[in-house]
Amino acid sequence: MATKESLNLYLISKMFKEYVSGDIEKQAEVLKNKAEEIAKLFGSDKTSKHQIRKHFHRLLDIKERMKADDSDNIKKFLPEIAMTSAYATYDRSRNRIGVAFEKFLKEFTNEAVKADKKKFFDLMTLFEAIVGYSNMYVSKN
Repeated sequence: MATKESLNLYLISKMFKEYVSGDIEKQAEVLKNKAEEIAKLFGSDKTSKHQIRKHFHRLLDIKERMKADDSDNIKKFLPEIAMTSAYATYDRSRNRIGVAFEKFLKEFTNEAVKADKKKFFDLMTLFEAIVGYSNMYVSKN
């Protein structure tokens, strides 16, 4: 029998699959409905708003540097993006984030390292939606 935690982790994986493989309407549906469900998971996890924003702003910095770069090639940013997974594991090992947020960051990383510039920007839109929803469901500390 599946535990609640494994079901939550499945929901995160499913959300990413739907978002990256979907057309614009499917992406909008994920942003509108599924992103809020995932933010609620972080609220019941040990993850704080600070930790969510910390990871979001690190990736947002990469996005801004990509925007400034004339090339559509994101290869030079891949090592920094890939480090997201390591940062997630580190923060989880120190009990700074919960299992659900660690899974989210690792799924984000897995999709982002396979992405082109546009897909990475789309993934950042998903993360931004979750940051917005988490404001309602996640505690400050």
